[in-house]
Amino acid sequence: MQKVKRKASDEAPPSTKKKVKLNKADSVTSKNNEIKHSNKTEAGNFSKENTNKKALDKKKFKDKINMKIKGASIYKDKNVKTPSSQDVSEKPKWSEMKKQKKELRLVRRKAKATTSVFEMSHKARLLAAQIQRKVVKQDFREKACKELHGLLKGQYKQIALTHDLSRVIQVLLKYSDLDIRNEITHELLEIMEQMSKDDNVKTLGDAYKGSPEMRGAILSACKANIQRILDKNLHDSELLHSVLYDFIRECGPEDRAELITTLSSLIVPLSNSLPGVNAASICVWQGTNKDKKTILKVVKEHVKPLSTHKTGYRLLLAIFDSVDDTVLVKKTIVSVLANNLKDVAKDHWGKMTLHWLVKPNDTAAFHPNFIKFLKDGAKSGTSKKDSDIRISELRDGIISSILEDIQTDAEFWLKDPTIALLTMAVLSIQTTTEALKSISKAICRPDWRLENNKNILAVEDAGMHMCLKKIALLDKGRSGDTLGKAIIDNLNDETWQIISRLPALIRYGREFVMDPIEVIAIYEALEEESVNIGFIP
Repeated sequence: MQKVKRKASDEAPPSTKKKVKLNKADSVTSKNNEIKHSNKTEAGNFSKENTNKKALDKKKFKDKINMKIKGASIYKDKNVKTPSSQDVSEKPKWSEMKKQKKELRLVRRKAKATTSVFEMSHKARLLAAQIQRKVVKQDFREKACKELHGLLKGQYKQIALTHDLSRVIQVLLKYSDLDIRNEITHELLEIMEQMSKDDNVKTLGDAYKGSPEMRGAILSACKANIQRILDKNLHDSELLHSVLYDFIRECGPEDRAELITTLSSLIVPLSNSLPGVNAASICVWQGTNKDKKTILKVVKEHVKPLSTHKTGYRLLLAIFDSVDDTVLVKKTIVSVLANNLKDVAKDHWGKMTLHWLVKPNDTAAFHPNFIKFLKDGAKSGTSKKDSDIRISELRDGIISSILEDIQTDAEFWLKDPTIALLTMAVLSIQTTTEALKSISKAICRPDWRLENNKNILAVEDAGMHMCLKKIALLDKGRSGDTLGKAIIDNLNDETWQIISRLPALIRYGREFVMDPIEVIAIYEALEEESVNIGFIP
């Protein structure tokens, strides 16, 4: 039994346990391989899914962008339908879009204006562009100007107030012949006032009043234009003078100093207009000593014409008030006036010049606003000398010459009330016995008449009455020789010849300051002649 069992055991397949072990190992490896294969397939499937998802997301994002671009640019009009999903994916063509916008703009313009006006303006702008080209022959430019003028003739008043076609008119005024420019100006005369600066903008400062941030840019552009005009020696225009006066008041200290240096040599032509002479006065007040010497050097050759000019005399008055070197002023200006006294005094503005030298700030001869203008200007300037000292030093150079001329020809200095005011100003500052005698002789002359009113005697003229009264008032408080005594001396010679006009002289006798004994002597002389003098003061 045991042997059989052994055989059976011997005949059984060897190492069954090993085979089982091998089979288990094989199953494990096969399972591992299956797991690995399944993982690979799953990973591959997962990466494919991710790739497809990213592509889809990217496409959707592009589609959204294209939709927004097209919707914002092309499909603004409510009447245009939104595009389909197929159209959105296409890229926009910018050239076509710009072309469409241009066409729409032209359509809108045509809708606003008639077809003829639109075509005319379009053609006019093209011609103006050709005329402005630098590389253009003169013959072609003249022909184009004539064609453009023919196109716009009769319509200048309508198009001058538009923005685009007004520049076309400027091109014609710049490049066309004189005849065409005259025709354009003739058409535009009726609307010149409407074409000029805004009612709220009357000075340069008003231009940026509402926008202070534009001040620097406006002043810079104005300075460049002024310099360009001055470089071309076009300094006689009153419009330029007005802009200069505005600019020199509004600009900063550096620009003002630079402009004053430039204008010092142009001070005489600048004084031909009121805004120009105001700008010139600022140059005198605020200029350096070097600038003032340059101005005096230029003025020296034009003293007499300036003193008799309606605005030029203001420049001389500004010099009298602000130049500290009185010796130089007397040498260059005052001496010239003293050598031409009568020629200067004949003129109204010349009398004003002499009057300011003798008695500045006199309200009897100058308007208070004008006095204030000169006072404020002198205070804002660079002068350091005391004004009273300057006035007395300049006065000494002229008053003695006037007194000498009064002694020799008093009738000239009393020939009309305006020059009599100057004589009164001189006598209120300084007088001499000879001057008073000469004046009394002129007053007592039987046939003394004024140049501007020869129908009546001079003492019967209302203006001369007032002047004689004021001259007589100067005797008050004065010791020594007086005008009253000088008149009494002249009455003794030919009393009967002046009786008929003496009452007119004494009619204002309440303020005619004489010694009472002198007045009584006059009346006694008149009573001897049995003359009724009427009003007795």
